[in-house]
Amino acid sequence: MDDLSYGQGLDVPILYVNDSFAAFKQASIQVRQDQSPYTVLVTGTEGKTGAKVQFHHLLNKQVKTHAVLNSANTEIPVLRSLINLEPDDEVEINEVSVGSDEAYRVERAMMVNPDMCFFTNIGPNHMDMHKTIENIMIAKSSVIEGLKEGGKCIVNSNIEHYPKLLNAIDDRRPGLSILTYGSSKSDTARLIEQTFDTKCFGWHVDANIAGEPVQYFIPLFQQHAPLASVGVLLAI
Repeated sequence: MDDLSYGQGLDVPILYVNDSFAAFKQASIQVRQDQSPYTVLVTGTEGKTGAKVQFHHLLNKQVKTHAVLNSANTEIPVLRSLINLEPDDEVEINEVSVGSDEAYRVERAMMVNPDMCFFTNIGPNHMDMHKTIENIMIAKSSVIEGLKEGGKCIVNSNIEHYPKLLNAIDDRRPGLSILTYGSSKSDTARLIEQTFDTKCFGWHVDANIAGEPVQYFIPLFQQHAPLASVGVLLAI
């Protein structure tokens, strides 16, 4: 706390600091570096939370996976995810939004310091803030500023303005390793067919993941869930 008046009547220890938010940020960054699990940063304008939930569902039965399983993705929730990492966490999935301030969003990416950046769908959202599609792509590409050396990007090639995102990424990190998922034969992971099952309330998916044909069911109703699942499987 930076104001002890809030501690009146509490029967737990209080750490008194000059600036509680600054201390919280510093502690979160330190925990991230000390624990250092393999970290996946998820961003986009839609489908972030769904992708994060899919990641956690598939990985957590294999390795201990940390994620905050709600849609909170601004600075406090990002830091909350970092500060709650435990010594035996092997993977962290951190959902990150980006704002209009370049320095602020780059700082957030550096705090998460991901091993992989995963891009869901990106469309013309928050145009009041970003003004143009080009600015949105520049904003979303900022997450790679925190990407570790040797890290990878996994990008949704079905994004309407996909070339603009690639250009924005290349401007920041030329030659960065990028894998794609989408519906094209050139994608590393390809969605071949999706069929909605009204009885089971989910999707039957036919896909090819890095040359391996797979068929599976997703118990999610969102339209973008099948394509996201292909990217998630590729990442895993």
